[in-house]
Amino acid sequence: MIAFRWQSPVPSPSYRVTVRRGSEIVWVANSETTERAVPSTLSFERGVTYTWQVEAIDQEGQAGRASPPRAFVLAK
Repeated sequence: MIAFRWQSPVPSPSYRVTVRRGSEIVWVANSETTERAVPSTLSFERGVTYTWQVEAIDQEGQAGRASPPRAFVLAK
């Protein structure tokens, strides 16, 4: 199972995780904690570079500044 984990300098009621392949959005999900597992129905191609980033969502549902994108590649 693939899961994303992060630390937030400011606590937030929820977070939005976005995964991209190049400029294409592959997956977006919300989490009320600083961890989000990827559903088993979603598969990433091996050897392909993806990026992911997190936005804090405030109580009004507004997104704050996004984290810098972080790259990952699943081994072939």
